[in-house]
Amino acid sequence: GRRLMRRLEILARRRGVRSLVLTSTLNAVPFYQVIGFRRTRRRLFWLRSGYRIPVVDMRKTKLCHTI
Repeated sequence: GRRLMRRLEILARRRGVRSLVLTSTLNAVPFYQVIGFRRTRRRLFWLRSGYRIPVVDMRKTKLCHTI
């Protein structure tokens, strides 16, 4: 997971991307925090089945430079 995200950050940075945003399930929030993402808001996400699940929107602004 970490290697994949690091590679994504490097590719994004090379293309001029200044920040990454994502929506995380609650159980994955600690993983994203460890690699530098910060919470921006918590909300409910509607599934096609009609159920709602809690999610956290996150952002990272300091992207990796090299592998």
